Amino acid sequence: MTREQQTTFRQVVLESLVPGLASPGRAFEPGLRVRPLSGHPGLYEMSWGDAGRAAFSYGTERVPGEPHLIWWQITAAADLNDHGPAGGAPRGPGQTRAGDASDSSCSLIPYRP
Repeated sequence: MTREQQTTFRQVVLESLVPGLASPGRAFEPGLRVRPLSGHPGLYEMSWGDAGRAAFSYGTERVPGEPHLIWWQITAAADLNDHGPAGGAPRGPGQTRAGDASDSSCSLIPYRP
């Protein structure tokens, strides 16, 4: 992803997704379209920016009361033709698209041991 796309993704997560995580019942903004990822129990997908998509799961809380997200796949509009492994399943936590060292498929929420 380009630096601009990375910045947009971070902005969407911090300004739109995180408040939903903190709300009762995890009420996300409708434009994020957060929903379970079909055929992959425990994984969720969301939309961001013009045509970006991301897949995540919930990890064990590192700070009591604060949800911990594990990002499995983050793609931007130009990446959407690369569906990854068979069926378009996410690659795994922190795994990037082949040949794209600038991909930000890593934890966005700061690690707190």
